[in-house]
Amino acid sequence: MNIYQTLEVENTRIRKTLGKLLNTTADQNWERSDFIEEIRGRLLAQKEVEESFIYPLILNMESTRERARILYEEQKVILAMVEEMARASKEEPEFQDWIERLYAEIFSHLEHQEAALFEMARQAISADQAEDLGLLAEEKLGRVRSKYLH
Repeated sequence: MNIYQTLEVENTRIRKTLGKLLNTTADQNWERSDFIEEIRGRLLAQKEVEESFIYPLILNMESTRERARILYEEQKVILAMVEEMARASKEEPEFQDWIERLYAEIFSHLEHQEAALFEMARQAISADQAEDLGLLAEEKLGRVRSKYLH
């Protein structure tokens, strides 16, 4: 798999977990906590891969620098939301509103990633490099997932 396919597989896992989180109710605190932790761990692992293999290339290109910064900042905002949700009381009625907002924000971010980020990366990375980076990304995801997912 190339780096884009590797990240798309991870995005699919994040989307599935988001769907599970969205379908929880206030009396499912443990499930909510587990799903939020899984989303957090997968997003952090993905962030490390992107910071290692994609962002250094596209932030150095004049044509992609500004759009790359915007996506990078968007990712930081989403991670901050997830961190805040992890600490919040899952029983509060407004927590479901938070889940719905997080769901929409992450889905939007993943769509931007798969469109804009990958498009920018393709300007800097050849098809052969994408294949090589895919192997490295899979290895790194495996290592960093164990750090974030319990």
